[in-house]
Amino acid sequence: VPTGGEFYLGTEAAPTRTLSIAYNDASNGTATADLDFSQTNPTFTAFIADDLSIGRETGAANSASTAADGRLTLASNSTLHLGTADALATLNIGWSQNGNYYGAGNATGVLDVLDSAAVLDLHLSELNVGRGSRAGVGTGTLQWNQSEAIAATDVYFGRGYSTGNLAVPTGGEFYLGTEAAPTRT
Repeated sequence: VPTGGEFYLGTEAAPTRTLSIAYNDASNGTATADLDFSQTNPTFTAFIADDLSIGRETGAANSASTAADGRLTLASNSTLHLGTADALATLNIGWSQNGNYYGAGNATGVLDVLDSAAVLDLHLSELNVGRGSRAGVGTGTLQWNQSEAIAATDVYFGRGYSTGNLAVPTGGEFYLGTEAAPTRT
């Protein structure tokens, strides 16, 4: 998206159900995607109802390998609405769902919201930063510097066969849940 450009995904009244960045459901090969709004800082606004997955593969065929490598970088003109208080969504960063021992699965995802001017409105049932399965490795990284609290019922860093990373800069902010809506897990 060029400098001064605009990119809108869904609306408050009609949100996009799912946004998948580097989603591999082909049972083989690699899906790669890098949505980096920091390069030109266009106006980006997304309303997502159910699921945001960054770097996700759904399983490998026998004697095959599957991978996903996704990244989403938000900037000062970015606004992300994920779920609502009445209808929670999921956020998966680096999720390998491979359950086939005769194949190999690997997923890597990065959500970069280090630009504190980005606006995030997250209402989540689950936040998974690195999620793996019995035959698939997930690696997730959350780069965070936001004053908004992440409203999530359950939060997992390194769930299953995986690695979850959190990077907050010196002097940065990271808030999980609120007094009125604490995180359960």
